[in-house]
Amino acid sequence: MRSKLLVIMALVLAVATPPALLAAEKKGSAPAKKSGAADAGAFYRYVNDKGVTVIDSAIPPQYVSKGYDVLSRSGQLLKRVPPTVVDDPADEGEAKRRREEAAQMIRRDAELKKLYSSPQDAERLRDRQIEAITLKVDYAKGQLLQLTGKRKRDLEQAAKLERAGTPVPKEMRENLARLNEQIAGLDKDIRTLEDDKVRMRTDFGPIIERLKVLYPDKAAPAPAAAAVPAAPAAPATPAPPAKGTP
Repeated sequence: MRSKLLVIMALVLAVATPPALLAAEKKGSAPAKKSGAADAGAFYRYVNDKGVTVIDSAIPPQYVSKGYDVLSRSGQLLKRVPPTVVDDPADEGEAKRRREEAAQMIRRDAELKKLYSSPQDAERLRDRQIEAITLKVDYAKGQLLQLTGKRKRDLEQAAKLERAGTPVPKEMRENLARLNEQIAGLDKDIRTLEDDKVRMRTDFGPIIERLKVLYPDKAAPAPAAAAVPAAPAAPATPAPPAKGTP
């Protein structure tokens, strides 16, 4: 009678135990690693890189971060470990770039505040520098006008000599060559100075706009619209004289 009971119990255990667990018991797998779970004698259920659910007594390290279940030897769920959230390196790089840009902006703002106490300070400095460049341009244009006038006179004199059949003196030819070189240099200088004026406005534009953000209470108000003068009233038309009035 006792032997029959032992046989029946063995059959019941065989039916109740999952096949994968029986296979694991037959393989005699080593106990689970501490990296998977700390439950001694437990089995672990995880999904491998092929999408297959595996039940084993140990978890390969590459699958631990993907989450797993801890099972008892009878197949009961003891614990569920969720996947470990791993930051995307691309997202971390973008976040680092944004932090660096924010730090650079803080440094630039601090430097701007040291240099200017209001947007108007930057505007005045820009206007002074443009005015200084304009003076240089005017001076160069004056020199250019003098040199072109002298060259014109020398060319006319050289033309008269050639029409008279007299050779143009070497000194006059060399002087004309120097005038041409000086005029070309002044033309180049004037173009460079004009470009400097444009660059000055371009460089100060972002600075002034940023100062308006840093000093919102000091930003210049928008100019008020000019009042349109009222049209003059038309003169009154005199009434015609009454009949019989001299």
